[in-house]
Amino acid sequence: MRIASLISLPLLGALGSGCGPSLDAEWVQWFSHRVITDVAATPEGDAVVVGTTMGDERVTASPFGQSTGRPWSARVSSDGALEDLWTGYVGSVRAVAVDDQGRTYLALWGVRDDEDWSTPERCELRALAADGSTLWTEAWNATASCPEGLWIAAGAVIMHADGVIGAYEPDGRLRWQLEVPPTDILAPSVSAHGDRVWLAFEMSLDGTTLPRAWRIDARDGTYDELELSLDGLLLGEIEATADGLLVMGSPRLGTTTFSADGVLVSLTPDGRRRWSDQEPRPEPGSGTLPGWDIVSKQVVADGHAPWVLGTERLFEEQDSGGQRHRILLQRWTADGELSSTVRRSFVEAHHDQPMQASPEELERAECPTSDAGQPPQFGSRPEAGAALPDGSLLVAGRQGCRDSFLMRLEVQQ
Repeated sequence: MRIASLISLPLLGALGSGCGPSLDAEWVQWFSHRVITDVAATPEGDAVVVGTTMGDERVTASPFGQSTGRPWSARVSSDGALEDLWTGYVGSVRAVAVDDQGRTYLALWGVRDDEDWSTPERCELRALAADGSTLWTEAWNATASCPEGLWIAAGAVIMHADGVIGAYEPDGRLRWQLEVPPTDILAPSVSAHGDRVWLAFEMSLDGTTLPRAWRIDARDGTYDELELSLDGLLLGEIEATADGLLVMGSPRLGTTTFSADGVLVSLTPDGRRRWSDQEPRPEPGSGTLPGWDIVSKQVVADGHAPWVLGTERLFEEQDSGGQRHRILLQRWTADGELSSTVRRSFVEAHHDQPMQASPEELERAECPTSDAGQPPQFGSRPEAGAALPDGSLLVAGRQGCRDSFLMRLEVQQ
């Protein structure tokens, strides 16, 4: 089944777009009552999105009547049509990766085989063929380490779980596995590109916090340990590139707290700093009411040049009735030049735009019962992204308190 959903995006403002690329949404695909946790691109340029359902009352056999989510995945063609939508019984899909042969790998948490809860809960690494059929699975007891992220490197799927990182062959055989060093503050960050896997973490030595990384050869699991030149920044999410490593660092406000106004840092393959910049910054007037402030950021790259995906929140009076968000997108060159900054948000009322995903044609202002008593969420927030070699960008996110979206942005020079 192919369901097209072509919707234009209103532009809230652009900085630097006169000398950089402009961003146009090629298409947007909507998913109602579904949270998107990750997105990956296929060799053909299609997108695979995964996540968990929300506010889903179809699962009613839970032992204590608690709300339960269902794992799901969908394939969206390069022209924006929904081609396949799978929904499981109980659990969630935390991560997805697609190799150059079109095989898809899913990291599942808390899954069961039926909605009667007669099967044990487990975590799973599942490999799918290009046609969606299951090639193999690797399962763990739900109390053990569960896969938290997936990447492709040197023809293998790289899996990171609590305490371990390993590589699996396309046929399911374990190529290598390493125990991850214990960390003092934050969980390690992982990324991969080509034949190289990066595992970055922070260690404390004599009261000093040191950012470190394992640079792992994905072919055999051998690694070097490097010090990362972050100049006091708190280590955040990382993105591996052909030029080395991109880090979204954060200024420290204390021993364990940090600012949301992150710093994008580019490191060489040896962990030395190439360039960094404090952008994106809050708009002038930030810190006053009302005013826009950055509350989250992440970085993705097309192999060389990075994108920064961020969320800005409008701080208003406490009785304003809800929180308003918008998407912040920035394009950088591989040499650290800021090409463009745009801010986007979908309009609040979409009653004239029927939903193009199950369930159909529901009022978009409606919130799930699980959000009862919580402040309403307005506007748009990115959750995951994938930069493609052709310069386009896949952005998955949330709109309001119920709907999720996947959009493809084309860069026009």
